[in-house]
Amino acid sequence: MIATLKNLAIAALAFIPVAIDANPYVIADERVRSLDITPVLGRGYSVMTNSFQSTCLEVDEITIPSFNYDYGLYDFTGSTDFIASLQNSLAGTFAYDGIKREFDTVYDPEQTATVKVFYIISTMRIERYYASVKDESSRITADAISLLDGQDYIGFFKACGPSYVRGIRRAQEVTASFKFTSNSAEAAQNFGAGLSQSDDGRANIPDPAINQSLEIKVKGYGLALDQAGGETLLATSLAEFNGIMKFAFHTMTSHPEAHHIGMVQGMEVVPWTENVKFQVAAAVGDEVVEIPIPRSLMTRAYEILDVTNFDFAGADVDTRRALFRCKNLGHSIDRYGYCCELGAMYDFVAEEYNPDSLDERVCRPIRNLDKTIVKENLASNGEFVARLDQTLRYKMNKLSKLQMCVSSINGYPEYLDGNYLVSHSSSLSAESVQLTVFDMKQSLDPFGDMGMVKQLGKELDEFIQMFYAPCLNALFGGKSGSDPSAANLMAYPWYTYTECGYMSCLADGMRWDRNNGGCIPGMAAGPEAESYASTSATPQCAMDTESGGATETCKDSTADLEAYQTLMNACWTLLGTSSIETYLQNYCMPKVSAEKMTQAEIDARKLAATCTSAAGTTTVTTSAAPMDRRLSSIERANKFKKEQLNSRRRMIAAAESKRRTEEKAMRRTEEKVSYGDDVSV
Repeated sequence: MIATLKNLAIAALAFIPVAIDANPYVIADERVRSLDITPVLGRGYSVMTNSFQSTCLEVDEITIPSFNYDYGLYDFTGSTDFIASLQNSLAGTFAYDGIKREFDTVYDPEQTATVKVFYIISTMRIERYYASVKDESSRITADAISLLDGQDYIGFFKACGPSYVRGIRRAQEVTASFKFTSNSAEAAQNFGAGLSQSDDGRANIPDPAINQSLEIKVKGYGLALDQAGGETLLATSLAEFNGIMKFAFHTMTSHPEAHHIGMVQGMEVVPWTENVKFQVAAAVGDEVVEIPIPRSLMTRAYEILDVTNFDFAGADVDTRRALFRCKNLGHSIDRYGYCCELGAMYDFVAEEYNPDSLDERVCRPIRNLDKTIVKENLASNGEFVARLDQTLRYKMNKLSKLQMCVSSINGYPEYLDGNYLVSHSSSLSAESVQLTVFDMKQSLDPFGDMGMVKQLGKELDEFIQMFYAPCLNALFGGKSGSDPSAANLMAYPWYTYTECGYMSCLADGMRWDRNNGGCIPGMAAGPEAESYASTSATPQCAMDTESGGATETCKDSTADLEAYQTLMNACWTLLGTSSIETYLQNYCMPKVSAEKMTQAEIDARKLAATCTSAAGTTTVTTSAAPMDRRLSSIERANKFKKEQLNSRRRMIAAAESKRRTEEKAMRRTEEKVSYGDDVSV
């Protein structure tokens, strides 16, 4: 039987706020519930990257929050379907997962044992909402204002985020579990009934077995324990249980900073462009952004004999123009049948306004962009710049991590080459974690020259020059021939620029594609990286600006990049390397375990898969051919698996051969000893 003693709702409004999925600015999922981040009212946030930035809004006052209160005592001593009852009663609580895991380990659904395990759960929960910034009394910080005064919108969005946290919903909870054993279901139910009917937390326990086996666990979530009385959360008997709940209720409702305390369950984020103080400081309303009028807003000429006909298409423009007329008699007809003033006729060849030769001219009138669209473009571009910045920062951090990891793994002495590394991830399969110090050395830096670090550094440099910088330049209007301007950041959204449209470049582990533009898997993808082999007579690469030869050349030679990649592919094929990205995430910084290969196994491993550098040129000590880049990704994966299996077989065969040789030598020695021959060892 499940008995709910109290179910109260103490709130200014008698309903629970529901987050509407269609609203992109209400976030109520694991993105904000991590204990490793700190959502704060007024703190900057990026929806696109799910990252928090600095707090650039000084919050002096907040709205008066409301809260919902729920208390329940759930008696499971008489439940026939224990797991279902638990889910129905506690699925929405913080403690549910932990209690369920404990139930799964001790609960026997058949209850065939003479002594049975019983549970009673008590939970108190408060959910606090409508705690929001009072915009009229909040201020943007002085440093952030300085950025806006200088029209450094990108600097502002990088520091303060494209949006900020305006409201936070929090929850607090205390859950107590009573676990005991009894050989009598009736006695257990009597104890549960007595506990639920008790006013002071005391219950009559006629069964000594219950009293002796009673185990009380208290779990608190989102509490403030800086008040006197926090020691009452330690319950050693039923008599102290009532004090726990009283203290919990007091700290949840009476703490002076209660509206800032609790586990975050959801938050409301708002673009800075919706904040009045930001609009004033950024002078968004003062910016005059002029752009060509879209043709969808232009008027079309109509046929004189049929005013419903707007089809101007025809071979002879002059003939068609004589048959059509503009609604405004002061306007002229362009080559497509649009109407505008003569001064708005544009020559796309000369890239200038010129009313001469109307047969070749196109209407391109200019207008001031609506302020609403100005704000939307600024907000959209701010989010995209935050995404760009995160991508660049991730690549820089990965390069730094690779350099430290290579230095660390190369610092391990050779006698540890056979030791296995400890994975930092528990999600990897048992087979995939069998990586030795030797494997790591050979996969990341087989030639001892920091070659992979240099290669990823070149990829990063080209990424910046071919994607990151051109995209920012386009956002600021630099590609139009005029000087980059902050006003241009408000003219068009990022997705209208070709330079910013390479979405593949925002993914992890990608490099610039010299053949087709955009991005493809780089060296961090390991054997699955796309080849540097050139298929274009004019590669799209970062050009060398330090030389002045007869022809323009790439800063980093395609032939050199391809040669190094070919050598690394050969090494990775021998080792069975899957992805450098995986190694960086799960084994860097490297930690060596005590488990290791036998000496025979590591010797065979080194014999089968060692890459060396000799006479100043890099070579691979293997007869295996480099990876055939014409194969499909699936065929290459199958080929790697096959070669990896063959490599392991060779390693095992070599170790077995060495073992047999040693056994034969030992038998010969024993035979000589048995016949009395002199043996020298």
